[in-house]
Amino acid sequence: MHINEFRNIDAQGRSQRDADLRLLLAQATDKQQRPCPGCKIACSCPKHSRTCCCDCSAACPQAPRMLSSEPDEHPIEAQVLPLVYSLTTLRVMPTCWSCEGHKHPNGQIHKLPEVWFYAPSVVYPELLAQHLTRLHARDTLSAPWQVAVAPYSADESAAMFIIKPEIVPDTSSEMLKRLQRDLHRIADALPNQLRRLAHEMLEQLNGK
Repeated sequence: MHINEFRNIDAQGRSQRDADLRLLLAQATDKQQRPCPGCKIACSCPKHSRTCCCDCSAACPQAPRMLSSEPDEHPIEAQVLPLVYSLTTLRVMPTCWSCEGHKHPNGQIHKLPEVWFYAPSVVYPELLAQHLTRLHARDTLSAPWQVAVAPYSADESAAMFIIKPEIVPDTSSEMLKRLQRDLHRIADALPNQLRRLAHEMLEQLNGK
């Protein structure tokens, strides 16, 4: 959304967007507070602290289980884990389902990579969509990706959204590998990028 579009938002809408953006920017990073819910694992630092964030990253061996609501049966899959982790660190877009993508025995794509998440404000999916658009514009991604509204939401207080490929040029196993690489590229520096975009949107919103 550009500055001219903000002029069409009433004062209440501008105030709410301002508050939503500031809420995102106020969240602790994964180096300030552990992102995985309820994590009490002793870290590898000399203090073996159960609260410090030394080991917090998508590379943590416990992350696939800690980030899943069904850790024993359905830990987060390896290729989609970095994106689930990055979204979790933002603390305003909790994920609820993910898939790294799968193929048929014949090698063709059977399921596309996707991440489903909740958002209490449309500002957050907007920021994420901007991030995806900029990555594609820089030829970073194998295909354009989108943030779509989910067909239903189990939480009445927050809408559900889906990160998924917008167009898939082919359905080969090689294309699936490319889309899985995209998952990593989308996740890479995502928290920092969305915070930067939030700052930009705040400046536009307030006419700076």
